[in-house]
Amino acid sequence: MMKKLLLPCFFIVCFVLESIFVDLLPAQMFNIDRIFVPRFFLVTLLLTAVYYKRNVALLYGLGFGLLYDITYTQIIGIYMFGYVLLPYITSKIMRVVHSHSLIVLIIGIFIVALLEFYVYGINLLIGNGFLTFDYFIQIRLIPTLLINAVFIILVNIPLKRYFLHTFDLGKEK
Repeated sequence: MMKKLLLPCFFIVCFVLESIFVDLLPAQMFNIDRIFVPRFFLVTLLLTAVYYKRNVALLYGLGFGLLYDITYTQIIGIYMFGYVLLPYITSKIMRVVHSHSLIVLIIGIFIVALLEFYVYGINLLIGNGFLTFDYFIQIRLIPTLLINAVFIILVNIPLKRYFLHTFDLGKEK
């Protein structure tokens, strides 16, 4: 029973950690002009879709995406749609390729980039886009992909083991 509560708790921690991370590790601290956008919750959704169950990832994506939109954005539905669509795309990609850690890292970086381009495009459409495309790539996208790649490397194996262990426990009962 306790093991089943770890997943929602981890999702909550990742959701909260995204906003705390920006406050705890500002780019100005290192005297660099970059925008680091942690997408820890999205990465956790992707790993859930890869190693556990796609529908679980979609359900958490829907709920937390709505919460993200209510908390951080002015338009309801941007992250809710993205947090449902991207784990779905990930699960479809993983049907074709093997779920090796390096492949999961590459796909995770690709999916985070898709979310960043999606949000950038929506902001341009509604007139909130204050970054030029070149500036967006250099200042926001590359640092975001780097910080999320480090997060994927750190949590990939532990989450894979957790999901496989939980899945095996479900089979034995």
